[in-house]
Amino acid sequence: MGTPGYLPYTNPGMPIVPPPPRLHWGWVLVLSLLTRGLFGEIWLVVQANWIRRVTGRSEARTWAILNIGAIPLLVLVASVFGTLLSSQGVALTGNQRSWPALQAFGGLSILAVHVTTVFKMRAELENAPVGIPLGGVMTFFFGPFYFQYFLRDWVPLEHGAATPYAQYTYASVPPQA
Repeated sequence: MGTPGYLPYTNPGMPIVPPPPRLHWGWVLVLSLLTRGLFGEIWLVVQANWIRRVTGRSEARTWAILNIGAIPLLVLVASVFGTLLSSQGVALTGNQRSWPALQAFGGLSILAVHVTTVFKMRAELENAPVGIPLGGVMTFFFGPFYFQYFLRDWVPLEHGAATPYAQYTYASVPPQA
């Protein structure tokens, strides 16, 4: 019926777009819950890397990598801070005013980087050539799962889809005769 790798609905002059990550959004949610959110942050890097491959650029990829790097950096800063205090003979309990302030600052900084990451990704997913319309509230609360819900079934408009997130397989290879 054709040569291996033949894409039945592509135009010869049109570039072939790599398929998006195909993991079901439910699996992304379950794995994120099991890893206490770490998988969701790593999955943002996977999604941002796909955006970079499709568009040729991705500011969201840089932010996604910073998002993952912020967590170990916060742990390192807290460890150094705790070591410095204990070396001066200060017992680390919840009574010091500086310790809760450091925790609040760390949590807010990680939240700020995460929110920046998901909204940069939202902007890149809404622009051409991806063109997926996304809502702000859902992006804020469910970032990587919400993106994956649309990316799993995404097909480029150039490949015959009625919408960017049509319900059929992208770039399928026809069965060999």
